[in-house]
Amino acid sequence: MAMALDLSRVKDRDGLKVQREPHWQRLRAGCFLGYRRSKQGAKGTWIARIYDAETCKYQLKTLGDFGALAGNEMFAAAKKEAEALADLVEAGGEVRPEVETVADACREYAKDRPEAGQRFERYVYRDAIANVKLEKLRRRHLLDWRTRLEKRPQRSAATSQDRNSREPARRQRSTATWRSCELLFAR
Repeated sequence: MAMALDLSRVKDRDGLKVQREPHWQRLRAGCFLGYRRSKQGAKGTWIARIYDAETCKYQLKTLGDFGALAGNEMFAAAKKEAEALADLVEAGGEVRPEVETVADACREYAKDRPEAGQRFERYVYRDAIANVKLEKLRRRHLLDWRTRLEKRPQRSAATSQDRNSREPARRQRSTATWRSCELLFAR
């Protein structure tokens, strides 16, 4: 029978095998603290896994590496954060997914807005702007994206007369998408 894992001891953490799946320690029912060793020899990453009885699923949250703390203080800090997160989930709160890129932000925005999701599918997800990290997003990225949108060929129309009659509506939709993205990413 295997002994329960104790992540509180630095020596035991340093001896863990490097793997994708974190090494888990149960803190209490439905609350687990995980540790994933780094392949580069740097400090590992702490992860919380909390069972949400409402959705009958586990919620995961990366807690970070607690690099500013001494090795023997990391476990206590990570445990404190994991238990605070468990209290939040058990009280009916939710763990929000990490939103890192423009595409992540658009997907989060479009969850309850199917029309926005369709527009983002056409104008954002297939474009280079989708991979830009939100913290690195600048106005020039949005201006370049808008220029690419304006240069894109128009969706097929039956005749040139029909195409010309649709042009103002197309520009309006493009501008609406531009404005909603500009508001979404404004800080």
